[in-house]
Amino acid sequence: MLVRLRFLAGSAEVYLRKTTDWGDLPLSELRPTGLALILCDNIYVDRRGKRALVGIFNQISASQFPVIHNQMVAYAAVTAIRDGAVLKLEIAGAETERVIFAGELPPAEQADPTAILELSFDIENLGFPEPGRYYVTLWGNNYPLLQRPIQVILNHELPAEEECDGNDPKDDTDNDQ
Repeated sequence: MLVRLRFLAGSAEVYLRKTTDWGDLPLSELRPTGLALILCDNIYVDRRGKRALVGIFNQISASQFPVIHNQMVAYAAVTAIRDGAVLKLEIAGAETERVIFAGELPPAEQADPTAILELSFDIENLGFPEPGRYYVTLWGNNYPLLQRPIQVILNHELPAEEECDGNDPKDDTDNDQ
């Protein structure tokens, strides 16, 4: 199979040739394809099934540690899901690699590998033991599909009653930087 891609910004053409026969691999070896991984305060779904991600962020501020972040949602979109595929989300410290959250979905059944599967992991009362960088990783069949950092910072100017409450529109603890 030959695929030709044309870049709109230039005149270069790239030719790709399919070299792997995925049909010979066991299902546990096939990797789903990650399309998106976004952290936000909440997700609203309208009557038609359209999603609105509210309060997208990549930084959390706190006046002291350890700190509990009351609520967040990790939105993920994946494709190439096959029966038996296992998807999980982990949050771990960048320096320590200590996992502070792990959530796994039941194995996929009657999966359509051409469909886009949208997932949301509702995370409540997540404890961050110290300031620093953390990584949110989406795994598929034990392979990392997507990873994004989240920075957790110490902010001495933040009143204690406001920290890590992602539901108050006046709250600036989640920064979209």
